[in-house]
Amino acid sequence: FALGAAPVGAQQVRLDSTLSAALAATLDAARIDGLPESPLFAKAQEGVLKRASRERIVGAVAALADRMRAARGELAPNATDHEIIAGAEALAVGISGQVLRTVRIISKSMSCTINSSWSRLAIFSIWPRGLTK
Repeated sequence: FALGAAPVGAQQVRLDSTLSAALAATLDAARIDGLPESPLFAKAQEGVLKRASRERIVGAVAALADRMRAARGELAPNATDHEIIAGAEALAVGISGQVLRTVRIISKSMSCTINSSWSRLAIFSIWPRGLTK
Protein backbone atom coordinates (compact mmCIF):
# COMPACT_ATOMS: atom_id res chain seq x y z
CA PHE A 1 0.00 0.00 0.00
CA ALA A 2 1.07 3.55 -0.44
CA LEU A 3 1.97 5.19 2.83
CA GLY A 4 -0.41 8.07 2.30
CA ALA A 5 -3.41 5.99 1.24
CA ALA A 6 -5.68 3.76 3.27
CA PRO A 7 -6.35 0.14 2.29
CA VAL A 8 -9.60 -0.51 0.43
CA GLY A 9 -12.58 -0.22 2.78
CA ALA A 10 -10.64 1.60 5.50
CA GLN A 11 -11.51 5.03 6.78
CA GLN A 12 -9.57 7.55 4.73
CA VAL A 13 -6.96 9.08 7.04
CA ARG A 14 -3.94 10.48 5.27
CA LEU A 15 -0.52 10.30 6.84
CA ASP A 16 1.52 13.44 6.37
CA SER A 17 4.87 13.20 4.61
CA THR A 18 6.85 13.53 7.86
CA LEU A 19 4.99 10.66 9.52
CA SER A 20 5.17 8.57 6.35
CA ALA A 21 8.93 9.05 6.24
CA ALA A 22 9.24 8.15 9.93
CA LEU A 23 7.25 4.93 9.36
CA ALA A 24 8.97 3.92 6.13
CA ALA A 25 11.71 1.74 7.63
CA THR A 26 9.31 -0.13 9.92
CA LEU A 27 6.77 -0.70 7.16
CA ASP A 28 9.44 -1.73 4.64
CA ALA A 29 10.89 -4.25 7.10
CA ALA A 30 7.41 -5.62 7.81
CA ARG A 31 6.74 -5.97 4.08
CA ILE A 32 10.06 -7.75 3.54
CA ASP A 33 9.26 -10.07 6.48
CA GLY A 34 5.91 -10.92 4.89
CA LEU A 35 3.80 -9.46 7.70
CA PRO A 36 0.24 -8.32 7.03
CA GLU A 37 0.40 -4.59 6.28
CA SER A 38 -3.18 -3.50 6.93
CA PRO A 39 -2.96 -3.70 10.76
CA LEU A 40 0.20 -1.59 10.73
CA PHE A 41 -1.40 1.07 8.58
CA ALA A 42 -4.54 0.95 10.73
CA LYS A 43 -2.43 1.47 13.86
CA ALA A 44 -0.83 4.54 12.28
CA GLN A 45 -4.26 5.85 11.29
CA GLU A 46 -5.52 5.28 14.83
CA GLY A 47 -2.68 7.38 16.16
CA VAL A 48 -3.46 10.18 13.72
CA LEU A 49 -7.14 10.11 14.67
CA LYS A 50 -6.19 10.26 18.36
CA ARG A 51 -3.78 13.12 17.62
CA ALA A 52 -0.85 11.17 19.07
CA SER A 53 2.68 12.45 18.58
CA ARG A 54 4.71 11.20 15.63
CA GLU A 55 7.06 9.41 18.03
CA ARG A 56 4.20 7.64 19.76
CA ILE A 57 2.66 6.54 16.45
CA VAL A 58 5.99 5.24 15.16
CA GLY A 59 6.57 3.39 18.44
CA ALA A 60 3.10 1.84 18.39
CA VAL A 61 3.48 0.67 14.78
CA ALA A 62 6.93 -0.78 15.52
CA ALA A 63 5.62 -2.56 18.64
CA LEU A 64 2.75 -4.06 16.64
CA ALA A 65 5.17 -5.26 13.96
CA ASP A 66 7.31 -6.86 16.68
CA ARG A 67 4.26 -8.60 18.18
CA MET A 68 3.23 -9.86 14.75
CA ARG A 69 6.72 -11.28 14.20
CA ALA A 70 6.58 -12.96 17.62
CA ALA A 71 3.09 -14.33 16.96
CA ARG A 72 4.15 -15.69 13.58
CA GLY A 73 7.08 -17.43 15.27
CA GLU A 74 4.86 -18.95 17.95
CA LEU A 75 2.25 -20.08 15.41
CA ALA A 76 4.74 -21.41 12.86
CA PRO A 77 4.86 -23.02 10.46
CA ASN A 78 2.51 -21.51 7.89
CA ALA A 79 0.58 -19.08 10.07
CA THR A 80 -2.06 -17.20 8.11
CA ASP A 81 -2.34 -13.43 8.19
CA HIS A 82 -5.48 -13.76 10.34
CA GLU A 83 -3.64 -16.00 12.80
CA ILE A 84 -0.69 -13.60 12.97
CA ILE A 85 -3.02 -10.66 13.64
CA ALA A 86 -5.00 -12.57 16.29
CA GLY A 87 -1.77 -13.80 17.87
CA ALA A 88 -0.35 -10.27 18.02
CA GLU A 89 -3.59 -9.10 19.63
CA ALA A 90 -3.34 -11.87 22.21
CA LEU A 91 0.31 -11.02 22.96
CA ALA A 92 -0.67 -7.37 23.40
CA VAL A 93 -2.98 -8.28 26.29
CA GLY A 94 -0.40 -10.50 27.98
CA ILE A 95 -1.18 -13.95 26.61
CA SER A 96 2.01 -16.02 26.52
CA GLY A 97 3.65 -17.66 23.55
CA GLN A 98 2.97 -21.00 25.25
CA VAL A 99 -0.76 -20.34 25.07
CA LEU A 100 -0.50 -19.35 21.42
CA ARG A 101 1.33 -22.59 20.65
CA THR A 102 -1.34 -24.56 22.53
CA VAL A 103 -4.12 -22.83 20.59
CA ARG A 104 -2.26 -23.69 17.38
CA ILE A 105 -2.07 -27.37 18.37
CA ILE A 106 -5.75 -27.44 19.30
CA SER A 107 -6.78 -25.67 16.12
CA LYS A 108 -4.91 -28.22 14.02
CA SER A 109 -6.56 -31.12 15.82
CA MET A 110 -9.97 -29.50 15.35
CA SER A 111 -9.35 -28.74 11.66
CA CYS A 112 -10.10 -25.07 12.05
CA THR A 113 -8.12 -21.90 11.81
CA ILE A 114 -7.57 -19.26 14.42
CA ASN A 115 -9.45 -16.04 13.94
CA SER A 116 -9.82 -13.20 16.37
CA SER A 117 -13.07 -14.41 17.94
CA TRP A 118 -12.04 -18.06 18.08
CA SER A 119 -8.66 -17.26 19.58
CA ARG A 120 -10.26 -15.26 22.39
CA LEU A 121 -12.65 -18.12 23.15
CA ALA A 122 -9.92 -20.73 23.01
CA ILE A 123 -7.42 -18.70 25.02
CA PHE A 124 -9.84 -17.93 27.81
CA SER A 125 -11.11 -21.49 27.96
CA ILE A 126 -7.56 -22.91 28.15
CA TRP A 127 -6.02 -20.31 30.45
CA PRO A 128 -7.89 -21.32 33.65
CA ARG A 129 -6.72 -24.91 33.23
CA GLY A 130 -3.21 -24.09 34.34
CA LEU A 131 -1.53 -22.27 31.47
CA THR A 132 -0.30 -18.98 32.80
CA LYS A 133 1.03 -15.80 31.36
